[in-house]
Amino acid sequence: MLTAVLAAVVLGAVVLAGCGDDTSPGAAGPGSAGGVLATTTILADITKNVGCGKVDVPSVIPAGSDAHEYEASVQDADRINGSSLIIANGLDLEEGLIDALGQAEGGGVEVVRVGDGLSPIKAAQHSGVTGGVDPHVWMDPDRMALAAGIISEQLQQVGDLPVSAAEIKACGEAYQAELTALGQEMDGTLAAVPPEHRKLVTNHEALGYFADRFDFEVIGAVIPSTSSLGETNPRDLEELATAVRDAGVPAIFGETTQPAAVARSLADRVGGDVGVVELFTESLGRPGSGADTYVGMMRTDARRVAEALGGAAGAPGTAGAAGAAG
Repeated sequence: MLTAVLAAVVLGAVVLAGCGDDTSPGAAGPGSAGGVLATTTILADITKNVGCGKVDVPSVIPAGSDAHEYEASVQDADRINGSSLIIANGLDLEEGLIDALGQAEGGGVEVVRVGDGLSPIKAAQHSGVTGGVDPHVWMDPDRMALAAGIISEQLQQVGDLPVSAAEIKACGEAYQAELTALGQEMDGTLAAVPPEHRKLVTNHEALGYFADRFDFEVIGAVIPSTSSLGETNPRDLEELATAVRDAGVPAIFGETTQPAAVARSLADRVGGDVGVVELFTESLGRPGSGADTYVGMMRTDARRVAEALGGAAGAPGTAGAAGAAG
């Protein structure tokens, strides 16, 4: 009898241990891989590059999700509180993570909000955000080269990583150079767009830094806000449609993280052959999308803008095809 009881206890312990070993995707526990965590897929990719590709950096907000809309789950809060370093954008981008990040910070977790150190620009006058700043700093590769330097300094201070501080410093400098070269490459890609065509109409106010860096003008947005949680109305859409017709804009730029219905509604109001082209703005793309890394994402966006607005290559049919490729 005693032998049978002991056997049952041992078996129960084995079963309980097995139940606690969840290795499914997205189930990374607190403090995994040195406890480095990023809020967005874009920041996760940049941090991985700074870490020489040897540091696993999970992203709280999954690929394909809008950072403005995402709400932290209980599991997310556990991962955030269990980390030693969190790389965040800040500038009120991660609206649904603000409380969780604040709680973790109060508990001693280091939270680095890189956007604060990247000379953020004011929200556009037509964004409806009075006195606010635009959080979409990553749409300028030069600013993200600076962000890589900020991340490198912080990552060098984290213990128990599979890479030394000296290696992180070298990898960070190499990646900064790569991002600077990326901006120059995008200059070349976007040179196909003549000055009179450098006008952007967007789904929401997400391309302010892109426009500032590459000399474009943002005519307006379907959702006149730097947050995709903003709202539009028929009157605003009609006024924007008139502005688009007057400017002769051939394409409206939607987003892979947002339904295209409202942008297509604007295109219908404009009439003619205005296309809707999807860009990667809030998140990296899935594997095989051409935008599953930050560098790939920016190259893809530059190419789509150039094809949509660059004269013959930006004919309405081409714009529609680019949108379908998202």
